[in-house]
Amino acid sequence: MDVPSSSRFSSKQNGREYHFCSSSCKKQFDKKPMDYIRGKSSKRRGC
Repeated sequence: MDVPSSSRFSSKQNGREYHFCSSSCKKQFDKKPMDYIRGKSSKRRGC
């Protein structure tokens, strides 16, 4: 899913900013960001 950089939900990890469509997606990422960055999360699903 493409999320615009104007989204109010974002997190920074290793100097890169990630944008999310909702607060729940941001919270999931914030719990284990490296799982999502490396593609290891089995909880990936559309918003």
